[in-house]
Amino acid sequence: MRGTFLLVLAVLLAALLPLRAETRAVDVALVLAIDISASVSADEHSLQMAGIAAALQSPEVREAIRSGPNRRIAIAVTQWSGLRVQRLVIPWTIVEGDDTAQALAVRLVAAPRADPGGGTSISLALEHAGGLFASAPAATRRVIDLSTDGINNIGPPLERIRSQLKRAGITVNGLAISNEWPRLQEYLDSHVVTGTAAFSVTAAGFPDFAEAMRMKLLREISGPGLS
Repeated sequence: MRGTFLLVLAVLLAALLPLRAETRAVDVALVLAIDISASVSADEHSLQMAGIAAALQSPEVREAIRSGPNRRIAIAVTQWSGLRVQRLVIPWTIVEGDDTAQALAVRLVAAPRADPGGGTSISLALEHAGGLFASAPAATRRVIDLSTDGINNIGPPLERIRSQLKRAGITVNGLAISNEWPRLQEYLDSHVVTGTAAFSVTAAGFPDFAEAMRMKLLREISGPGLS
């Protein structure tokens, strides 16, 4: 009888440990919001997802994760385009070591495209991303990392959503893929980026996305103060 009791207790403890681990705070809860509008081809979409995977596996990004006070971050990934497509493709996932970074990279590359693409509703993409923090782990910082190759052309007023996120203490950073809009970074700075230490970066085209994402993740994970 005593042996059975101990076995049951061990099973219960094993079931509870992952739950307790998930309640530990992270240094940053980060939503990666990926543009899949009609201007993004299938090959260009693949470059985006593979670029995020490569950035997560870079030694610099892994070291940045290990260097934070909590030594862990949380990432969720969405794909978005027009009025009806804001889809969570990877729910909140803890990254706290090489194995977890590698596992997330594999999931990113394998994740299907949510939709063939429509308009470019940055406003709805940000609104959807902001709502995900309700189920995020406790975090020192909450950040939306939005990448796009175009400007907002459909959906609710962008400034209203931007202001709501700022009031909620959520930072929005931008990654401009500027092959079609050479001044896209200026647009993101003026109309999208907001919050503490917010910033934007540019990729000249989709082949440059991976390096731009690597540099962006370094700054987002390390937090304010990284030059």
